[in-house]
Amino acid sequence: MRAARALNLFSLVIVLILTGLDAYSLLTGRSAGEERTKSLYSMVVYPLGALFMVWLITALRQRRRSAWRAQAAWSVLSLVSFPVGTVLNGLLLVWWFRRDTRAWFGLGEQPADPEV
Repeated sequence: MRAARALNLFSLVIVLILTGLDAYSLLTGRSAGEERTKSLYSMVVYPLGALFMVWLITALRQRRRSAWRAQAAWSVLSLVSFPVGTVLNGLLLVWWFRRDTRAWFGLGEQPADPEV
């Protein structure tokens, strides 16, 4: 669980940095033409991604089933961010589909208590 929150927090920081860089290039006039259109597009997409990350981090902490599904979908989509994203999200997905992780979110069977 901590790994998922840490990865999402890292993604949130990257999104905020990219948004700041695009805002800086728009405000200083360093982007022109097609670059300006891309910057305006990213000024909409990056904040939406940041809001999604904030929701996901909060929902993971609250053990919401929708957060489990959203994290699984986000990790699958993030597999294309080669090479670091592929490795990190691949490892996260392996861990994410384990029985005890699913049970923590109330999905599937509860793991047997080894002390019984």
